Amino acid sequence: MGAGIAQEFAQTRPEVAGAILCGGGGFFDGWTPERWRHDVPLALHHAVDDPWADPAEARLLVDIAARAGADVSHYVYPGKGHLFFDAGLPDEYDAALADLLRIRLLGFLGRFA
Repeated sequence: MGAGIAQEFAQTRPEVAGAILCGGGGFFDGWTPERWRHDVPLALHHAVDDPWADPAEARLLVDIAARAGADVSHYVYPGKGHLFFDAGLPDEYDAALADLLRIRLLGFLGRFA
């Protein structure tokens, strides 16, 4: 739900300067982007076996954004946790992956924020 909302905002709000999608990315509630805005960089993060992220849809979204000319980063993390970066979810949390995600997010923000 959160990644879907961020994705929709990135496509419909001209003031959005970039999109960070964690634990998702694809086509939510039947919404299919025909194209990605070339001026909205995309950083997509999800676990390889995340039950809430469709890898084929994530790859398609990345391809659409790249073809539009956007700066695109797609990171696939090992494991199955949907929110592997949330320390409040001990069954999903992975401290090493959460640190890696944080470093990548800070890098994205440093480049585009």
